[in-house]
Amino acid sequence: NLIIGVVIIILSVLLGVISYFVVRNPEAIFLDKVEGDYEYAKVEVALLDRYFASEKTDSVEKKYYLAYDKHNRPYVVVLDEENYNLLKEIQDYSLSDEEKDAPTPVIIYGDSQSIPDEAYQYLHEFINTGEDEDVSMEDMKNAVGKYYLNTYYNPHEDIMFVIVFWSIFIFFGLVLVISYFIRIAKLKKTLVKDREIIDKISQDLEMNSGTHNKRCKIFMNNNYIVSYHNEIKIIDIKNIIWLYPFEIRQNGIVANKTIYVITNEGKSNIFVSINTLSKKNKIAFEEVYQELMNRTPNALHGYSKENQEKAKEMYKR
Repeated sequence: NLIIGVVIIILSVLLGVISYFVVRNPEAIFLDKVEGDYEYAKVEVALLDRYFASEKTDSVEKKYYLAYDKHNRPYVVVLDEENYNLLKEIQDYSLSDEEKDAPTPVIIYGDSQSIPDEAYQYLHEFINTGEDEDVSMEDMKNAVGKYYLNTYYNPHEDIMFVIVFWSIFIFFGLVLVISYFIRIAKLKKTLVKDREIIDKISQDLEMNSGTHNKRCKIFMNNNYIVSYHNEIKIIDIKNIIWLYPFEIRQNGIVANKTIYVITNEGKSNIFVSINTLSKKNKIAFEEVYQELMNRTPNALHGYSKENQEKAKEMYKR
């Protein structure tokens, strides 16, 4: 877990920094140069007409405007309040009949999005109002292009997404690292606290009077059982009042088996948990369970409602 956690943290930091600088400084291209949706784009607005269509989405009313650059090329733009205010002077100039100096063109930014058919239809009606000669739909589409500029898009939102996204992975990595050190601390505490018991079990193993099942990660002698499959757990055999196996099935097949050990304090402990799809693991599990039953003749064995009630009475005493 420590290695996995450290790797996750390092990769997340590296990829997060790279992603941050990519989205932090996006290079906007002019709208007439984009090749698809959701490209970061810009339009230099020299003239701005009234809006010709609107739609309400997510409680926001989006308005479609016809804008022109300094070369008199038309664009469709959807303006949020901030960008509309930036262009208000230009719009006032565009709609005024008074002779006055043209304001300085303003560059607005957003992302490119395909112009809906309905918007094309409204624009066609808008530009042909009061004209002596109608502009064809085809000529109009060729003039404004396939995409409009959506100024509701904010690249800073992408930055926040990148920060939050990679922060989640960094947090996950930190959890793994912290959990590893917590386990190590618990292990050291257990080793100090139960040093004599562990030494005694080690001596029994050397004298072949104890059992060590490596597949199930468990030590046993006549006095204690020690599990180390997740963390070190030591239980005095005389305190065991009930033990039983538990199966987890996948598609009808037993995939995992667990041994629960209940003590006279009413505490439930998982002492063995092993994948039993392997034949050797399955045999190892059965051997451990049988030996545990042999070493706990006074305990209840197997799960049943009757044993559950008996166990409750035993740890109430």
